[in-house]
Amino acid sequence: MATLEALHAAVIAAPDDESARLAYADAVEATDPARAQLIRDQVALTGWRRARRSPPEATKAQARVQVLIEQHGNRWGADVAPLCDGWAFGRGFVETVRLDASRFLSVGPRIYQTAPVLHLDLFGVKPVAGELFASPLLDRIQSLQLIRNELGDGEAKLLADSRHLGALRWLGLAVNHIGEAGLDALAASSNLPELRYLAFSNNATTDPTPGFADEYSADTREAKALQAKHGTRSWLSAKPRFAWPPERDSAIE
Repeated sequence: MATLEALHAAVIAAPDDESARLAYADAVEATDPARAQLIRDQVALTGWRRARRSPPEATKAQARVQVLIEQHGNRWGADVAPLCDGWAFGRGFVETVRLDASRFLSVGPRIYQTAPVLHLDLFGVKPVAGELFASPLLDRIQSLQLIRNELGDGEAKLLADSRHLGALRWLGLAVNHIGEAGLDALAASSNLPELRYLAFSNNATTDPTPGFADEYSADTREAKALQAKHGTRSWLSAKPRFAWPPERDSAIE
């Protein structure tokens, strides 16, 4: 039988392999039943979101998750706590971390050795934007929150030119200073093939993204202009979606 260390290493090595997470839950059932419950509940909740379902049992599962994290979250996050300013659980493990961008460039490899992190909340980005967006530490990241970082067109262009955001599906750029040139660079970029959602409110130019997502939604004038120039972009296209704005760990379609 695989050791807990080996099972944890399997989760780290393949963050999206939910069978590895459930195997870990089975292994800790006797010694830490609360952790096993958290893993199973959060895996189920993520699956329902991605299947665009909201069954009655989801409400109970979400309530259990909240209680479990309140009671045990500090213990379960103890390994990653010294490396970041905050964290959040997804599918039973720490998947989201919040920290200064400069520190992330330093401790990112240790974070990835400790937890299956796929989502970043970064602050202090502007001074290290060039180094950050050139870093392969971003290769695995599926969502990136950069709210209130004083980013302008230059930083938006660095992001758009990054060769390390191919897995990015969710991007938060709200409350920055990005103008038309930066937005155009994002729309022109071929380096964001999986991007499905952009939060862009309160920047230096009009937010072109969909304001809501139901059968009455339509592309904004600005979105139409950008897509006429650069081609279809999912993050600019209005369409009915299961939830809006989407949660960061959903499939976002």
